[in-house]
Amino acid sequence: MTSISWQRVGELERQSSNLRKVLIVLIAGPGIINLFFGVNFSLLFISACLALAARLFRHLQSVSMDVENLTQGLAAEEQVFHWLELLPCDWSVERRIEVDGADIDLLVTTPNGVSVAIEVKSHEGEIRLLNNKLIRKGNYNLDGDFISVLKKRASKLAMRRGLPSIACVIVFTRAKLEVPHASVDGVFVRDLMELIPFLHKIDTQTRKFNAIRSINKNIELTQVVAEEEEPYETVLNCNPELVSLENLIRNIGFYVSHDYSAKLHQCYRCKEWIVVFTWQDHEMWSEAMPPKPIPRSIKYRYSKSLHKKYWVNTCQKCGATQGDSFVHQGQKNDQESWTFIYNSAPIYFKG
Repeated sequence: MTSISWQRVGELERQSSNLRKVLIVLIAGPGIINLFFGVNFSLLFISACLALAARLFRHLQSVSMDVENLTQGLAAEEQVFHWLELLPCDWSVERRIEVDGADIDLLVTTPNGVSVAIEVKSHEGEIRLLNNKLIRKGNYNLDGDFISVLKKRASKLAMRRGLPSIACVIVFTRAKLEVPHASVDGVFVRDLMELIPFLHKIDTQTRKFNAIRSINKNIELTQVVAEEEEPYETVLNCNPELVSLENLIRNIGFYVSHDYSAKLHQCYRCKEWIVVFTWQDHEMWSEAMPPKPIPRSIKYRYSKSLHKKYWVNTCQKCGATQGDSFVHQGQKNDQESWTFIYNSAPIYFKG
């Protein structure tokens, strides 16, 4: 969908209302004037009024159809957005990300750092695949090549945010899909009921892939350490002065916006140096939701000592909860220890 809003719908509705008023004047005006004032109009004048009214009526039909399509499209986008609220809190959902004057309807970031661009379509009827193209029942082509348009926008957004890639999904909210589950020119096509299971599947496959890659990476690291005759534990428990916050956040593997500040912290369980986050107006043991998109390592967890849930940092290595008491302890002026993420646009820390 292009950059549309309810304000645009309101403008078109006002235009439609004005066109109706002009049509009434053109069609009924000459007769009313003749009836009350006795003014006779020539046949040529009346013919010109009717011809102009016919042209305005066709334009009115076009505007009315635009209003219906935009309203239907916006309602479908709202429906998908609220549907995505069923995802766990460690998933993030962004709306209407502007790309070169147009926008991507929705962008989902999974817990394993997979970004998925979603284009919402509210077409009705039966949609099927023919010659690698989506068509309606009766071999009618759909309006516009939105598959290639979505791919281009996703590619530009990936370059802008420094992402390796962004998966593309087109979601039909009202149509009956007769499309195989394979992608269409690299773009997945799903209906609304299939969307959340599909997103979980992508995230699960990525987690398995990252686990295999992590195992291979640890094997290589162990081999390197053995060659240098240094124990592996020494590498894990390195001096904090040798740990770079910049290097850690560049390998953190998920999206973090400029609403957050970061600092180094040593996990009490695995003793690894990790990145913890805070945000504006954040208070210790707060139940208020952090700014969206929420970094994947910030979880809403239950504290046995406090007997309640609150938003808390967790270890990116072992997953252990890093309680606010530990993250903020020993800091006379805790705000000075945090590094603000300076950027006018969100930053993506990637591996």
